Amino acid sequence: MISATAFRRARRSRAARELDRAETVRLVSLVALTAAVVATSLQLVTIALASTDTSAWTLHLVVLDVACLLVVLIARLGFVRVAEVVLVAAIWAFFTDAAWTAGGTSAPAVAGQLVVVILAALLLGWRGSLVAGVAGVLTVFGLAVAQSIGRLPPSSVEQTAYSRALVLASCVVVVAVMATEMTRTLQRARRRLEGQLDQT
Repeated sequence: MISATAFRRARRSRAARELDRAETVRLVSLVALTAAVVATSLQLVTIALASTDTSAWTLHLVVLDVACLLVVLIARLGFVRVAEVVLVAAIWAFFTDAAWTAGGTSAPAVAGQLVVVILAALLLGWRGSLVAGVAGVLTVFGLAVAQSIGRLPPSSVEQTAYSRALVLASCVVVVAVMATEMTRTLQRARRRLEGQLDQT
């Protein structure tokens, strides 16, 4: 027979899991929507500065925005881990494609690989961060090799000091949102743990 204490612990544990799940869904949704807004702003400015046809850039923008909205939907349906992986992969693909079409390793979008590593650490833990780090290193070296042998397409963006600053500022904004949310999550977890310790 289950004792009253064991029942309360099991109920508290289930409530904690539900709270953690809700917190994770909120975090994934926040990061996905922030990424969509920042990427949309960045892409619109890039399209305005582009010296060639912008149809490919517009397609990239639409694909990323749809991916971010799908991530929010997937997370809210309860498939949180799938949403986290899709979000990290979509942002990696976005930054990789932006670097590929804007000059390779000389494109400021290469800095986005750092954003991907931090995002993977926040959402997927140290293993996800390690995988994202290896993927980022391989991506940067792949871009360098493609650039050195002339396999990159001609850059569709005229890089200026302002366009570089815009891309780097966008990366800083995304990292700042993630760091702020990580700090808040840790503080909430600490308060919850202190509350549980006080009850025992």
